[in-house]
Amino acid sequence: MASHAAASLIRCKAYSLTGPYCICVPKPPTGKVRVDRDLYDRGQKIFNGKTTLVAPAAKPEEETARLTRLQSMLPKRTAKKTDLPSLAGRLSSEQIEALEYYVQVRFGQIK
Repeated sequence: MASHAAASLIRCKAYSLTGPYCICVPKPPTGKVRVDRDLYDRGQKIFNGKTTLVAPAAKPEEETARLTRLQSMLPKRTAKKTDLPSLAGRLSSEQIEALEYYVQVRFGQIK
């Protein structure tokens, strides 16, 4: 296998000396999604409990449903340490969106 890779590299070097052509197979794109760092960082602070929570919201039932869904996305080990539904009624809509984004990116829902 190593000799095949070495031969491939030698052929690429030889052809590149005579022109811009290379017989190497191009690599496919990695498929990585650009992460919104600001939104991710805000969500991470909320997840880790390092941000100030707002006054109780008018409809904590809706928040409870969203936070329960987020809790179900967590790996079992992390879910044991974290209780996201307990934050219901104490997050603004922007904070919930940031938390959703963080959980989706961090725990593999967005790739």
